Amino acid sequence: MVPDDGLPVLLEEGTAYLQLRRHSSDPSRFDLVVDWPSSLESSSASTTLRYKKMTAIARNFPNEEIYETDDLLPRLSRFVVLDTDVVLWFERHVAGSPAFAWTEIGRVADARIVEVRRR
Repeated sequence: MVPDDGLPVLLEEGTAYLQLRRHSSDPSRFDLVVDWPSSLESSSASTTLRYKKMTAIARNFPNEEIYETDDLLPRLSRFVVLDTDVVLWFERHVAGSPAFAWTEIGRVADARIVEVRRR
């Protein structure tokens, strides 16, 4: 599914995050990135509710790897994103940013797998 190179994998969508964290042999690689502005711009009305649910999980279960964009993105220089068509986080914070170079390296289900490097 994702490259087995040890890079952190950022997920935009909570369901995929919870599944990968529970069923992966290396769950520490998977981080959920949440972002209120991106959820407001999403193509799905339920994205704002998902944002609220996932931030509530983050508050109540501190071992979960759920981060706001501003807390996570500045500390990463290279990572992988599972980019969905529903949540527009990747488009808003990575694809349109001159700070990052990215390459699509594959697809899985309804998401593309993108490797990102900070310039």
